[in-house]
Amino acid sequence: MTRFATFLFFLLALPLFGAGVEPAYPDLRNGTDQFAAFPRPLETYPTPGDSIVDTLVTRAAMDPFN
Repeated sequence: MTRFATFLFFLLALPLFGAGVEPAYPDLRNGTDQFAAFPRPLETYPTPGDSIVDTLVTRAAMDPFN
């Protein structure tokens, strides 16, 4: 019973731990907020270039890890 009570406490307290956390990408086009910094939303990149190579070079310059 003790394990269940501990599990229930943490389950109910989870929203309290995230209170006050700012989204990494607020107000996306679909009306949501993204709290994770990775992966970067596609809408934060500039419009795609004329070719796939141009697009990849531009995006890699902005965020090399991605």
